[in-house]
Amino acid sequence: MPDISQLPRAPIVEALLDIRSEHDRPISEEVLDGFGSVLGPEFSNKLVRQSVTGNLKVDRNSAATASAQVSTVAYLFRSNDGKWVVQVRKDGFALSRLAPYVSFEELRATAERLWGRFAAETKARKVTRTALRYINRVVVPRPVERLTDYFASGPMVGEGIPHGLLNFFVHLELSDPTSSIQTVVNMTVDTAATTPSELPIIFDIDVFRLTSLPAKGKDLFSQFTALRERKNVVFFESLTESALELLRR
Repeated sequence: MPDISQLPRAPIVEALLDIRSEHDRPISEEVLDGFGSVLGPEFSNKLVRQSVTGNLKVDRNSAATASAQVSTVAYLFRSNDGKWVVQVRKDGFALSRLAPYVSFEELRATAERLWGRFAAETKARKVTRTALRYINRVVVPRPVERLTDYFASGPMVGEGIPHGLLNFFVHLELSDPTSSIQTVVNMTVDTAATTPSELPIIFDIDVFRLTSLPAKGKDLFSQFTALRERKNVVFFESLTESALELLRR
């Protein structure tokens, strides 16, 4: 089966390789915050991803009180050329390749090199989940009367309903009966980039496998070959020939 990167107009916005891991001891905030020094000067741009949890307490005998708790979810280190983002968390590591995407081989080789540094720095012991996520942006011409002209998994509108498609959301969770790989597919419209002549569709494919592997060893990164194959099947079987023709031009 062909690979997305072989298409002249490969629609990949972001390709992400993710590893969830367990460690000999809890990873401190200081280790994650300082991981940029382990990556070196090529990853000098740091961002902190945080979450906020709110709490509202209502008591019959007193005024209501509200509180909020801020916690750090991950530290992100972006390469100076803007092509790579390393994400480190207390439960694992991820590497994103941003557009222009080159190849799966480049993504895997870079991830393997940087994962080695993360595993050593955090005393990673076991890998419990491996994942590949490809966020694609497929631009189709407007007006769109039937999205199924381009996507086999797209929503259908009754034939008797006059319409021009403006927006939609599709969420699919799939299991592969021949393997332990699971797939989550999300599709929607990139409304901010919609023009009178173009409808950009976000086609997000997340494939993953729950596993139990040593954090070090050849078996870990060989897992991603099967994930990539599954991702390619989902991608090419979800697009019609009309959609693929748009990506070949």
